[in-house]
Amino acid sequence: MIRPAPNTFLPLIVFAASLALSACAAAPVTVATQPPPSPTSSPTLAPTTIPTSEPSPTPTVTRTAPPPTETPVPSETPWPAHSGSGGGVIAFVSEREGSPGIFLMNADGSEPRMLTNSFDTHPDWSPDGRTLAFSTRRGSIVAIYGYDLEARREYQITDTDRSPSAPDWAPGADELAIIYNPSHPGINYELFLMNPGGSNFKRLTTSAGYQFYANPDWSPDGARIAFAADLDETYNIYLMDPGGENILQLTRNAGDNNKPAWSPDGSRIAFHSDRDGNWEIYVMDSDGGNLQRLTDNEYDDQWPTWSPDGDRIAFQSDRDGNWEIYIMDADGGNPRRLTENEAKDSEPAWSP
Repeated sequence: MIRPAPNTFLPLIVFAASLALSACAAAPVTVATQPPPSPTSSPTLAPTTIPTSEPSPTPTVTRTAPPPTETPVPSETPWPAHSGSGGGVIAFVSEREGSPGIFLMNADGSEPRMLTNSFDTHPDWSPDGRTLAFSTRRGSIVAIYGYDLEARREYQITDTDRSPSAPDWAPGADELAIIYNPSHPGINYELFLMNPGGSNFKRLTTSAGYQFYANPDWSPDGARIAFAADLDETYNIYLMDPGGENILQLTRNAGDNNKPAWSPDGSRIAFHSDRDGNWEIYVMDSDGGNLQRLTDNEYDDQWPTWSPDGDRIAFQSDRDGNWEIYIMDADGGNPRRLTENEAKDSEPAWSP
């Protein structure tokens, strides 16, 4: 049964919708009515280098971010350190307290604990595991915030007129890749870099408008950034250098491909795709070759994230009638559910 694809990979549009810039949910992606043959039986097309002939973009000037704002933590809230049972700690988004918020749990699903609850999405760990960056909507503010796990406080990182989202830390912790709408509300989201303090924006992409870049992910060595973009009417996975050069297209098919996630050793990239009629998790070599499908069911599986040792992948799925967090071996075997409640749990991010 083919069902409309959920819009987990464009939370920035959800935020913008809250400001009357677009509909409350992101525009649905198109599911191909005649999907191409299964990637397991057809050769993967060779990556194609895309010319980068556009003029060098002009950096966007932004205001200096305000100083961190302390967020009180109720004294009655227990806060023991997570044990890391099951192989580390996973951050995820949950609506179990009403609006979307950031939660933590051990990688075996135990000790779930709320950090934030203010329409917060897209959690991403700093390389040292001490800070989470995330997208948020606070009243009329759409911004990127941070959460200091040691100090137990959240703080505002960006202070802009537009809608930044989808932060991803560079391996050296000196930059964040983000999605940002530089000029036209709700139409043109581009890739930018900024420092962790929310300044020194550097624009990496310049499209013709009505195009969207999404979900950047730094390679472990910091040499490349994987991302998704709808440059040819469907979303595909691309690579680029941190300066925005040498764009390389890795996927090309009739469906949509999104949320690339590098394996810890940098050899493979997991992602989700609806090329076979519904959203499933796939993995490929970092050059686009050796494509493999990891999940195969009539429901939707999305948002892969690797364990630090590269042996497992966590993801979100509605296979049991509700969006929950699951885990499986890196070859797709031994899937099991980590969360179980009536609210939506999504967007897992495994701590380094």
